[in-house]
Formats: sequence, structure tokens, C-alpha cells
Amino acid sequence: MPISDFVSAGKGPSNIFIPLIAMAVLLFSTSANADVPIPDTQLLPHDLGTGPTDRNVPFLAWFGDLTKDGYTEEEILMSGTANIYEYTDDEAQSPAPQPTGESGDYTTRVLIRRPIDPANFNGVVYLEILNATARYDGSPMWDYTHRSIISTGAAYVGVTYSDTSAKFLRNIWGTANYPAPPNAQPRDNSRYATINIPTRAYTWDILNQAAALLKADTDTRNPMQGFGVNAIITTGYSQSARYVTTFANSFFPSYSELSPCTEKLDTLDACEPVVDGYIVAAGGPNASKLNGIKSHQTGDRRNCENALNREAICREDGIEPVADNPYAHKLPKIMRFTSESDIKAVRVRQDKEENESGILDQPLLRTYEAAGTSHVDYWSSLQGQYVSEHQFGTIPTGIVESACSLPFNPIRTGIPLSAIQHRLAHWIQYDKTPPPSSHMVWEGDFNQVDESFNPMVNWVRDDGDNDATDGDYGVGDGNAIGGVRPPRINVPLGQYYGSNFLEGPYSITKIFCTGIFGGFDAYTQDKLLQIYRNRRIFIFKTWWNVWLSYQQGFLLPVDAKVIMDEARNFDGIPESRWRSFWRRWFRPRVN
Repeated sequence: MPISDFVSAGKGPSNIFIPLIAMAVLLFSTSANADVPIPDTQLLPHDLGTGPTDRNVPFLAWFGDLTKDGYTEEEILMSGTANIYEYTDDEAQSPAPQPTGESGDYTTRVLIRRPIDPANFNGVVYLEILNATARYDGSPMWDYTHRSIISTGAAYVGVTYSDTSAKFLRNIWGTANYPAPPNAQPRDNSRYATINIPTRAYTWDILNQAAALLKADTDTRNPMQGFGVNAIITTGYSQSARYVTTFANSFFPSYSELSPCTEKLDTLDACEPVVDGYIVAAGGPNASKLNGIKSHQTGDRRNCENALNREAICREDGIEPVADNPYAHKLPKIMRFTSESDIKAVRVRQDKEENESGILDQPLLRTYEAAGTSHVDYWSSLQGQYVSEHQFGTIPTGIVESACSLPFNPIRTGIPLSAIQHRLAHWIQYDKTPPPSSHMVWEGDFNQVDESFNPMVNWVRDDGDNDATDGDYGVGDGNAIGGVRPPRINVPLGQYYGSNFLEGPYSITKIFCTGIFGGFDAYTQDKLLQIYRNRRIFIFKTWWNVWLSYQQGFLLPVDAKVIMDEARNFDGIPESRWRSFWRRWFRPRVN
């Protein structure tokens, strides 16, 4: 698998800076929203080195050549002082924070990927809370959406927030003992010698200060000085998603010390927060507590986005209370993305009662559940081999073997996620209202769990009738119905599952298989011929669904090309007999 399959994004047209539509103030009446200071920074080297011990590059440095797309990668150390917070009224489940009086110094690292030329920057920064599930940083939001970030001219920033990740960077990575392939190239492990994050309770100030730094356009400490950042969207995937929910609930709006929200600006509804929107991607139903370590119990209202003022009940247990006047304060723009694997997130699904016209959204919140996608798909598993090679010296095989009963799911989860991320940016910059929330259909009982502690609930799948209104062609494709429909789920090559299967006793592998690893059960060729008849019809149906998905706002051009290329390269469906005859006997011959 060539690296270009992952990293080539193509260049879109240059973007024109658009002034950010000012977002209004949500008052917590606490000092938690005091003006955010600008942290100090230090640019780190990016040197591939010439000897056995002088390689000095970032952890998670991208394995592809970003310069081909006019992008560059940098890394800074960021240092400041962070507060520890507590809830003003924990018993009442208020999300409002207040400082405990405890604070301390920190130094973290910030990874930046941006256009080389500021003229090609579209004004948007996606600020990812790097995932620390493995006890070191991962960047799933970049891994899944980098093609769209580059093709639209946005910038990406990844922030280390975790104390365990900081210890790994400072004490472990680059040493002779980790990792230990015999031919691994050592690193200069002095790069992160000063990183220090004493507690995850510092997360909120670290994120706010990173955002304030990026919007300080004239400050020399800003690694994007002069770029004119006008929209920052905080993102987090999987475990990191729970931090995004709390960050949005408890710390929006926060204002930079360089752009404080004065009474006059407040009156004009012109205060500019440091963070403008949030994406909660593939997360569970429980948000992080302010200590950054534990999560809220099931049924706590702070698990729901926009917890301070809501106009809809969270579905799970009817989480209350709903605000008496949900329009008393303007709230941040938030999107929640849910793959098929993440069915537990239905617990915190929010919408008003459905009527004849369908789901009624809250004005500033969208929930998109993507049918056929999985928390971990085939492509992220394959790409992970090259990421690991670049960071650890392991040798990629180019072969993805599933430890579960079924092969990995080949539907690209990043394609609908990229489109949703892009729609949020346009919502913030241009006030273009995104598509309404799109929900899949589920059944079961959340109060019962299986041996892997997963709730006994399932997505409703195609029943095989002749009704084409449930998202299929009425031929019994066996796939989930409803929700955002990636083109491949409407033109299936098999049954796509958000979760996989594994026979045998309870184990860690079984937890992964039944929880986050997607599965794929391919159709037989007879089944494919029954559905499509020949290759030309299959490609046409793929093209038609690509067009529909684009029109609906759930597909970007750069990803449309990927889907069509895959369809053209698929050789599991024969051509029509007449086309095969024509090619065999009338194709021009070269002597």
C-alpha cells in the first residue's frame, strides 16, 4: 500500500479570510471564565539527523511528505500556569466551574500542521485533544480526516494534556528500551526533557491557553502569527471525546487576555471566545469530571452537551432538568459524531419530540450517527502500521489481519467525519446551517449487559423486504438502517458491522472485537450479481450515491474521488457480456 494513498490530499483553491461571526456570551458568574493568559512557547527542532542518536523529530511526526500539498509540520513546547477547578454545585449537577485555589506550572507540547503560505489558509484550526488511551499520544482525528483538512486549507493542532503521555515522552520514548526492534533508529530523547504535566486537572487551562495563543495574531509567541486564525474547533475522538463535552459545558465561553469581553462588546453581542465550536467524535455516554481522571455517573446531566441550558431531554433515563428558558443564553455550536460501534452514545442523544416532519434539533447542536462505520476500520488499522513504523521502528506488513471472527470493516469512518467537521467550520465562519441531526434506529435494553459489559442493545438492520425507504435497495442487504449514509453502505459489497465477533472466553481481545473493531461479511459473487448484474451498474450506483451524499452535505470532493477510485478498482463484479465481447474483439490492438 503506497504512502500516497494515505497522505495525498490535492490542493483546493486559495481561501479568503472571512471575519468570524461573533458568538455570544454564556455567563457562569464564576471566576473560571477569567481572561485566558497567553502561554510561553519554544520552537523545537525538526531534524532527521545523520547519525545513530541525533534524530530529533516530534512524536507523532507525520510519515508522509506534507510539502507536496503545501503544508509543513512544526512542534512547540508550551508553558504556563494552570488552575484546578471544582463544580460550583456538584449536588445539583451544575457544569459551572470555579477555581479551588490550587494551581501549578506545566509544560506540554503542541503539534502543528499548517499551510506553508498563509494565503492558502482558510482561517480554521482543528485543535485535537490527543488521545492517551495507549498511555502515549494518538491523533485519531488527524488520522481519519487529514485529507479533508489539507484539501480545504485548514490547520491542525494536537495538544498533549495527559500526565501519562507526558511521562512517556519525557522518560520512555527514544530510549534504548522502548521500543526495541533491533533495527529501530534511536531518537534524541532530550527533546522532551522539560515536559511536565503534574495532573490531568490542568487539562482545561492547557486547552484554553493553546487556543488563546493561536488567536493572538500579532504575538511573537504564536506559532501561527500573521495567519489570521478566526475559528478554532476543539475535537476529540474516543476517550478524548469525554473531555470535549466537559470543555464545552464548563468552559465556554472563555476569552483571551488580549481580547477581553468588555461590557460594551457584550452589549453588542460581539465578544469573541477563544474556542468557537466542538466535535465530540466516537465517544461514549459519560463526560469527564473536572479532575480529568474520572467520568460522571450514568444519568448525570453533565454527560449531555449544552448541559447548562437544554431544551431537550437526553434520551437515556430522561436526564433532567431541562432549562426553564433554554434561550436565556447562547450556547456553543457542537456536533456529536457516532459510529456504529458507539451505540452506547444513544444514551445522551438529544432531540425534541419527533413530529410528522421528523426530528427537531436544538438550534446549536447536531448529532450524526453514521451507518456502516466503525470505531476502528480497516484503513485506520493499515495506516497505523505506517504510523508505528515512523514512531517506533516497527516494520509494516501492509496486511491487516483481524483477531476477530470477521475481517476489519473497509468503510472509511473518516469520510463522513471529515464532512461533518467541515460543516461545523462553515457553520461558524459563514453561518451556514448544517443538515439536521441524522439518527440510526436501535432496539434493546441498556439496563442489561453481556459478558463484555456491553449493553444488550443493537442497531436495527435491513429486514430484506421490498421497501426501499429504509436506506437499502429492498434486496435484504443486512446493513443498519437510518443515520448518515456513506455511499458504500447504500451500494454494499457485504454486511458492515460497527462491532466484530469472537467466540471463546472473556478476554481483552474479545472486548476490542465486540466493542470497537468493525467487521465485514462479504457477499458471495452470486449475491453481488443478484444486486448489481454487472460492473457498469455497480459503478453507476456508486457514482449516484456519491453525488447524493455530496448534495446532502456528508461528503467532500477529495473523499468522493477516493470512493470512486475504489469502485473502479474493485474486480469482484464481472463486466456485462456484451461489454466483454466488445473489448475482446473490437478493442484496438497494438502491434
